[in-house]
Amino acid sequence: MNQQRKGQLSIFLILGILLLITTAIVLYLQGKILGEKTFKPVIDEVPLEFQPIKDYMDRCIEETSMEAITLLGLHGGYIGLEPGDALYTKTAFQTDPAGVNPTESDAVTFTEGSNWKIPYWYHLESKNGCTGNCEFASLQPPLYRKDGSNSIEAQLDVYIQEHLQECLQQFRDFEKQGFHVTEEGKLQVVSLIGKEQMNVYLTYPLAVQSEFGEIDIENFGISLDVDLDDLYNLAAAITTLQQQHRFLEANAMNLVAGFQGLDEEKLPPLAATDFSSKSLVWSEEAVKQKIQNQLAVYLQRLKMENTKNFQPYRFSNALKQGLHENFMIPNTQQYREEAVEFTYLPIWPIYLDVGEGQVSTSQGAMNTFFSWLPIKQYATPYDISYPVVVELSQPEAFQKRGYKFYFALEGNIRNNLPMDADFIPLRKANLGETGQFCNPNQRNSGEIEVEVKDSEGNAVEHAAIVFAARESCLLGNTALENARTIFRGKFPVGIGSLRVEHPDYFTAVVPFSTALDKEERVTVELQRIVEKEIRVMKKNLFKQNGWFVHPDPIPLKKNERALVILDRVKETPLEEDFTSVVEVRGTETATIQLVPGNYVVQVQIIAENTPVIIPEKKRCKRAGFKRECVTIPQTTVAEDDYFGGNMQLQWDLSSFQLYRNTVIRFHGLFLDLPGTPIQARDIEDLQMLDQFDEIVQQKKAELLPRFETK
Repeated sequence: MNQQRKGQLSIFLILGILLLITTAIVLYLQGKILGEKTFKPVIDEVPLEFQPIKDYMDRCIEETSMEAITLLGLHGGYIGLEPGDALYTKTAFQTDPAGVNPTESDAVTFTEGSNWKIPYWYHLESKNGCTGNCEFASLQPPLYRKDGSNSIEAQLDVYIQEHLQECLQQFRDFEKQGFHVTEEGKLQVVSLIGKEQMNVYLTYPLAVQSEFGEIDIENFGISLDVDLDDLYNLAAAITTLQQQHRFLEANAMNLVAGFQGLDEEKLPPLAATDFSSKSLVWSEEAVKQKIQNQLAVYLQRLKMENTKNFQPYRFSNALKQGLHENFMIPNTQQYREEAVEFTYLPIWPIYLDVGEGQVSTSQGAMNTFFSWLPIKQYATPYDISYPVVVELSQPEAFQKRGYKFYFALEGNIRNNLPMDADFIPLRKANLGETGQFCNPNQRNSGEIEVEVKDSEGNAVEHAAIVFAARESCLLGNTALENARTIFRGKFPVGIGSLRVEHPDYFTAVVPFSTALDKEERVTVELQRIVEKEIRVMKKNLFKQNGWFVHPDPIPLKKNERALVILDRVKETPLEEDFTSVVEVRGTETATIQLVPGNYVVQVQIIAENTPVIIPEKKRCKRAGFKRECVTIPQTTVAEDDYFGGNMQLQWDLSSFQLYRNTVIRFHGLFLDLPGTPIQARDIEDLQMLDQFDEIVQQKKAELLPRFETK
């Protein structure tokens, strides 16, 4: 008998141990699955008679969740950056509401006075003028709640929990339908970001009574087709690339190098030698404006490999290919569903320091054998900080309505190099002696004759002749000879390019090689730079049962200004960049410098002192016997200046048009929210800004510049 009892006890003991092991395995697997974001709690099923309550609950969860995800996308992974948003973000931000100093803030204010602020995922946290012990910082939030209280998942939890009741409205609409809903416990929210979708689960004990009886409902859940995991990882990858490879700094310095020169209309040279007797002086404010305009034009060419909108630059010319490869950001990870865009707006002030007040880097001639020559050497140490907003988009998300995620990065250059934490400023750099390539004793070619004329066949006197190979050598100037303008002389021997410069003409650069004792004749044609008077009119996008382009252009208002940017497309890889920028206010006219060519034209219209809000809207729709409503909160588009959109198109400007006409009228496309009655404005209206490219293609003939007589 005792043996039998001992045997039974042994069996129970073994079963108990097996039960404990099984329970431990189940708990382990549940925890592991939850960590992998594929865990799905039980969602209550309800009888058909009570399905309207559950459907209504699911719809409110979905709408509140989408609202939260949209806010997170607009603010770099944060619900918002205002002090009141700390309830969700657990983070305090130092912002720049006036939008006047974005590089000494935690975020970029999109337009002056706007509440749209985009945080930096990597930036210089110290003051711009810091030296010796500068600190960089990141405001990149964690993705998962296990990594911090300000994580994206945790923010979603709090926002949905705080705002769900605004949608539910205590189920009042169901009272008329004979339902009585009683809250029997607290609402708890769990958001899980997974691969390809996001899940939101709620525990909310409810007792529902109707003529059909009474049931208890507690567990709810929905799934949204947005891949926040991929978007976050892509944003983190771009941030890491900027931290490690400093591509923003590299591209900014490439622009400086491309637009520098011994000309007060260009940027001060990084390093150059001038043989003229004139001393050049640059205005720091003018230099700042030029750099801002160039950043606005060229940074949008940045593309990231292996993303949805990546198109590689491919040119048969090796030099041109090499130049454009700077705009291609390498990336081995595949992001086929995500597109990447980089934006800098010229209304975002950069930090610039290139000297004290006026930038004049002239130095006296070196004490050498050639000290009697009027030699001046120039060296400019550029200190630049500027913001860039990165836009990530998933066009297929939210059932192809699309989703966008914005964050900011900051480029920081000191002494012409990417800034290090131990930066120490360097003011005027000494170039030292130049090489021997340009030495007159090294000019061993045969006699070379260069004739210079303009595109209309006129002689061009005093054009500078420069041969560039290992160094750029100024050889002399053209002189009038029998109705022709000619330079004759010997060149250094090498393979390079011939540059012909004149202050009244667009610099011509052609491939050119010289050989020992070889004579040659070459003719170079210059295009005359002309100053044209321009004015700007706007084509309004107006709302009337939809958005339409008004057929007639109208003048700008007194408080409206237009920024016109003309970027000439290079005809050859050696050709210099040519960009003209001008601001026009109201019905005033302005002048701009142009040469013939194909241009990318951008027109941006800003209405000053024009607050724009989209009022709170309550939207309701009927589904069967019930009426579902949701409240969309008031949105401030602009507290002060309203940015009405950026229009861009291609324009072919012939020499015939340019040299024989007087006034040019440009057109800008303007989203007329200020002129739309406030109650007629909807949050979806802002999506029209993303449709400008499509509208321009449809209305290009109406939007192209026009030539007028005074």
